Amino acid sequence: MQKPDGTRFWALIHARRFEFEGEDAVLAVVLDDTARREAMARAKLLETAIEQSSEPVMLLDLEGQVVLANMAAAEVYGLDPGQMIGRHVAELRGGRPGDELHRSIVEHIRHGENWQGEFQLKQGDEVRTIARRVSPVFDERGELAWQIVIDRDVTEERQRQERMEHVQRLESLGVLAGGIAHDFNNLLAAIMGHASLARMKASPADPLLKHVEAIEKTSERAAELCQQMLAYAGKGRFVVRPINLSELVLEMTRLLEVSLHKGVVLRYELEPNLPAVEADAAQMQQVVMNLVTNANEAIGENSGIITLATGMMQADEEYLRTVVGEEEGLAPGRYVWLEVSDTGCGMDEETKARIFEPFFTTKFTGRGLGMSAILGIVRGHHGAIKIYSEPGRGTTIKVLL
Repeated sequence: MQKPDGTRFWALIHARRFEFEGEDAVLAVVLDDTARREAMARAKLLETAIEQSSEPVMLLDLEGQVVLANMAAAEVYGLDPGQMIGRHVAELRGGRPGDELHRSIVEHIRHGENWQGEFQLKQGDEVRTIARRVSPVFDERGELAWQIVIDRDVTEERQRQERMEHVQRLESLGVLAGGIAHDFNNLLAAIMGHASLARMKASPADPLLKHVEAIEKTSERAAELCQQMLAYAGKGRFVVRPINLSELVLEMTRLLEVSLHKGVVLRYELEPNLPAVEADAAQMQQVVMNLVTNANEAIGENSGIITLATGMMQADEEYLRTVVGEEEGLAPGRYVWLEVSDTGCGMDEETKARIFEPFFTTKFTGRGLGMSAILGIVRGHHGAIKIYSEPGRGTTIKVLL
């Protein structure tokens, strides 16, 4: 309809027929319905925006029951949007109304405050991390009427953050280990030099000679430890030349087999036509030896199999995000790999997360530098390491070069 001033408006008309002074008449009441229609349009627009949003969004009443949920929210919880209507938001995450998290949210909303935090959502065998923000929604009278919830799956983001923090810890330890090893190496050089001079000046019958020799042997073992620390820090001395990893493993066959327990069998699955890689042969031998030693200790006195394999693979960005060495900026492409597998006790997630830390050990004897030294050597060769392991199902460690 049109007002006297010429403006057009939506009208709501109520009309009633009646008789007036013997004649038919109509009583009409015209109401301006523009504001109501505009409010309905805004509500519909908001509902459409929520439904089409890629962010998981839910609208709740004051009791926490779901009034509206979009498809993105339904996908988070593995339901259809219609199945979420009327359900309590706490139950969707596996909790219950009145639990600690629910009470914390309610307390903030009652005071007109936003709440934000994270919780773990378990779906089958998978546990995902959900970041949630809850905000109060007020009606036209300024009274609290609803709650709006925005969830976001941050599982991969948190995993990347944890990997980065882990890398930073390893780098800090590497800097510390490298500095200590360098300074200690200089002290050892002086000790070994003076011990050598003392041995040269001592007569064969001198009773102090055996003590001098003990000093020399102990100093040599300490020097070996320093070299491992330098290797972990990526500061080891490399003599790089083209080498074939399959041939390198075959050359070590005898040395590897004599180091195994009686019930352990060594099996080879080596690629005969493997391209050469630029690497330090002595450092690669240390990598193989340490991996086989760890596999042997994982099997222990039981019967088991250690498999040494080599080959080539195409590694994409998704695969390289799962390896240790991502911080070096590895590019997708073809990689030569060396793999050592065992049928031993395997590792849980906590052990896998700490396996490359210097001096970290579980039940094995030794200095705890084996895997950390391997990591340093592989980093020094611009490579990466991939670990597959489950408790009771053995371990496979793949080195990419």
